[in-house]
Amino acid sequence: MTRQVWFSFKPVGLDAGVRHGSLTLTGATAEALRVPVTLRVFDIDFPAQPRLHVGGWEYTDGTMYGVTAQNREPLIEHLRSRYVDSPWATAGVLGYPQFDGAGSIAKEPATEPLDTWVARWPQARCYHVFCNVRDHIAGTKIGHPLFEPKVGAWIRFWVAHCRTLGIEPHQLSLLLVDEPGSRAEDETIIAWSQAIKAAEPDVVIFDDGTRPQERVLPDILAAVDIICPHRPRLLEPEGEAVGLVRQQVEAGKRLYFYSCMGPARLLDPYAYHRLQAWSAFEHGGEGSFFWAFGSSSGDSWNEYVSANTAYTPLFMSRDAVTPGKHMEAIRQSVGDFEYLCMLRDRVADLEANQPNHPLLPQGRALLAEAPQRVLGAPGATALKWEDQKDTTIADGVCIEIGEMLERLK
Repeated sequence: MTRQVWFSFKPVGLDAGVRHGSLTLTGATAEALRVPVTLRVFDIDFPAQPRLHVGGWEYTDGTMYGVTAQNREPLIEHLRSRYVDSPWATAGVLGYPQFDGAGSIAKEPATEPLDTWVARWPQARCYHVFCNVRDHIAGTKIGHPLFEPKVGAWIRFWVAHCRTLGIEPHQLSLLLVDEPGSRAEDETIIAWSQAIKAAEPDVVIFDDGTRPQERVLPDILAAVDIICPHRPRLLEPEGEAVGLVRQQVEAGKRLYFYSCMGPARLLDPYAYHRLQAWSAFEHGGEGSFFWAFGSSSGDSWNEYVSANTAYTPLFMSRDAVTPGKHMEAIRQSVGDFEYLCMLRDRVADLEANQPNHPLLPQGRALLAEAPQRVLGAPGATALKWEDQKDTTIADGVCIEIGEMLERLK
C-alpha cells in the first residue's frame, strides 16, 4: 500500500533563519533513503490569536451529524488545534421560558445545555446558535402585541446568563433562519431581529442567505449584522452574486463566506477549502465557514454505504477523529489570511507614519496584486480535485509576503 507521510513544523521559540537537515527512511530490505529538508523561519511574529473566524456547524451541544459521546471531545480538540474559534450549537441551548399573560418570564428555561456546551469551548471568540425560529414564539404570532415583549424577555434572560459565563453580547451570534429562500422567511428574520435588537442591540444576527437582487431590500439589510453567502455561487461566471455582496458590505454588513458542497473527498482542498480565506480577504471579509465539520455520513471510513452526502473535511468514526487534507487546508488558510492582514496593516502603518519608506511602493503593489494572483490563476475556481490547476501559487505568494514583511520592518 502506497501512503503519504506528512511532517509539520511548529517553530515556536526558534530564531529566524534557514535550517538544513534530512529525513532518513530505512526498511528491512530496501536501501536507506535520505530526503533533504530545509526549514525557513521568517523574522516576523504571527499573533497568538489569528484574525480569521472559522466554523463549521459541528453542533457539539448534542450528538448528531456523526458527533457521538465518544468522539465529541477528540473532535473539539482537533478543531481547536486548527484554529476553529466559532463553534455552533442548536436552538436547544437557548430554550424558551414559560411566559405569563403580560409576556414576562414566569418560569426560567434550563441553562445546563448552554453551560455544558460553552464549557467545551472555553476559548471560543464567537458562539453561534442556529435558532431555527418560526413565525411565533411560544405560540404568540409575529404581529401580536405580546410577540416583541416575549422575544425581548427571552433574549435578555440569555444575555444576562451569558455574561455569567464570560460571554459578552457581541460574542453571541444567532442564525434565525437557515438559508432563507423566500420573502416570507426574510420577514420572519426581520420581525425577530427587530425584537431582539430592541432588547439587546449588541447581539449579532448572522445570515447565510444568498439572495437575488429583488430580495436585497433595506429592511432585511437593516435586520442582519453578518452576511455569509455561499462562496461557490460567487464563482459562477457572469453572475450577480459578487456585486450584491459588495453592495451589502458597502452598506456596513460584516462578511463571512461559507461553502456547502459534497462529497468532500471529491473536492480540491486547495481551491475549495484553502482559497475561501483568500476570497474573504479580497472582499473585506472576516470569516470562513464550511458545512460541515460533523460527518452526516456516519463513519468516514466507509462512505460508499452511506445514504447521506459526506461533507466533513476530516475523518470521523464513532470513537475517533483523524486528520484529513481538507481540514489541513482550512488550517493553512488561517495562516494565509494572517499573512495578507499583516501586510495590509504594515502598508497602512507606513503610509501613515513613514510615507517616504523606499519599499512602500513594492509593499503596496504586492498587497494589491496578491489576492488575484492566487484567485485569478487558471483553474482556481474549479473546485473538484480532479480539475487541473497549479496548487503551489498560494504558497509562493505567502513566501513573497513573508519576505516583504521582513524587509519592511
